[in-house]
Amino acid sequence: MAVRFLVAFLAVPIAELMGWYACYSDFNPPFPTSYGIVSILIALGVLFWHLHLERPFRFSPRRIVLFLNGAFLSVFFWITASFHSMERMMGQVSAFAMWYLLAGLVFFTGLFSLVGFQDFLGRILGKRYELVCGILAAGVLPLYDLLRGVIWPYLSRPTQLAVYFFLRVLGFQMSLPSDSYHLRHADFEINIGSPCSGLEGIALFWFCLFLILIMDRRMMGLWRKILCLFWLGAAYMFLLNVVRISLIFGAAAWASAHWGASHQMTDMMIWTFHSHAGWLIYLIGIGLFFSVSLRFVYGPKGVA
Repeated sequence: MAVRFLVAFLAVPIAELMGWYACYSDFNPPFPTSYGIVSILIALGVLFWHLHLERPFRFSPRRIVLFLNGAFLSVFFWITASFHSMERMMGQVSAFAMWYLLAGLVFFTGLFSLVGFQDFLGRILGKRYELVCGILAAGVLPLYDLLRGVIWPYLSRPTQLAVYFFLRVLGFQMSLPSDSYHLRHADFEINIGSPCSGLEGIALFWFCLFLILIMDRRMMGLWRKILCLFWLGAAYMFLLNVVRISLIFGAAAWASAHWGASHQMTDMMIWTFHSHAGWLIYLIGIGLFFSVSLRFVYGPKGVA
């Protein structure tokens, strides 16, 4: 039963994260990938875990919900495996809508196959602070997906200039095009796309902040300090993104000087640094920020 529950509960997050990894590994995922569904599932999982730690749920199998979950799970795996065919037959919008609908049904029936929905709802409605933070955590990355095309042109130019001057200080011979989306070196140039503008890192930071607020009620009432962390973290992530791009650029320039510029080298640098090391820099940077900033919020003796 425990294995059955884990499969039902984790099927959608695992499938989505596999597709997300495939997308950032330059493979073609066979199903939709979205920041939004990952953040919603993580936020709901953290809410559930927080309520369980506070007062453990009574786990008991619910046969009707388990039967529905098994049916939804079977259809979900079938559609995931044949998604390209479904997309050609139904159209992209209809196929995406069906995949997301089934993903939601699988996750929720998996979650409530051993836990009473009324029990969960009664508890969460009595935790308004945690509920608001959970909604904010679940919404920040979908909002980023929705608005990045509108906002990122305003951040691309500051990012371009900051990276340009930082690399010049480090001794790289750079040239600055008239547009705000490129940086040129003697051997190659880079394009500053919407994720590289820093919005992605800022959204990720806010998501982590809201998850911390769910788990730690001691921050309730410290709204001035939380607001300070909210905007200070955004500025920090913008600067961290500048350092991230500069490190990637510096690694590419070093590799070009030693091994020569080629498409194979470019693909290797993108796969290694842009798709993987860049995320590692973000996660380490966020961890360091919170390890320092929470001491400011609570004091040295209050950090858990």
